[in-house]
Amino acid sequence: MIEITPLASSSAGNCIFVSDGVTNLLFDAGIKGKKLRELLFNSSLKLSDLNACLCTHNHQDHSKGLADLSAAGIDCYLLRSTREKLGLSGHRFHDIEYRKQFQIGSFNIVPFFLDHSDTDGTPVPNCGFLVQSGTEKVVYITDTKFCRYKFPGLTHIIIECNYDLTVLQRNVDEGLDIEQKKRLLESHFGLENVLEFLRVNDVSKLREIHLVHLSDRNSDEKKMKREVAALTGVPVYVTKK
Repeated sequence: MIEITPLASSSAGNCIFVSDGVTNLLFDAGIKGKKLRELLFNSSLKLSDLNACLCTHNHQDHSKGLADLSAAGIDCYLLRSTREKLGLSGHRFHDIEYRKQFQIGSFNIVPFFLDHSDTDGTPVPNCGFLVQSGTEKVVYITDTKFCRYKFPGLTHIIIECNYDLTVLQRNVDEGLDIEQKKRLLESHFGLENVLEFLRVNDVSKLREIHLVHLSDRNSDEKKMKREVAALTGVPVYVTKK
């Protein structure tokens, strides 16, 4: 049975533990080694329990712990352009390609394209991950304005829910930089995006949803949890830490 444990989920760092009881993965490594060890320990885990890390893109809140993981003997999988941007090399780093399946232990993994950008609008290579073990399927989507794919038979969804449009507009009215609003709309998933994604995907086998990467200022945790649960009828977990 799939176990999902968000270790960190914020602009300060993102890292999510996923296990099927045989193989243990991290989605993203946005926290450094010492802190990661502490968070794993608090969840009754240790660094040596990990089989691999899957990294979405080069922004530091998703990648700054990769070098520490490599030094600890953990294999890290990422786009070649991401690895080169970060200046990483060595036998622990493995280049992946969009829509090219690979396997780590008991997990079959497919990376897929996600649309993201830097603060100046420059495109940033970014990928989501579809991970399958037996009949269980997990999708991980973060730091994107749009997901072009539909996924049949999902059992677990880990998805960014960065902002709520009502809260965001209220903050703009109270002085939030309009450019920051534009940035969020063009490069992050908000509640409306999440609800639309759920409407167009097959959720008939869905067991749980994890909402991650919420903005401290522009999100409404209770509203997000309520509306996603009402739409899907499954347990919804929200992580802000």
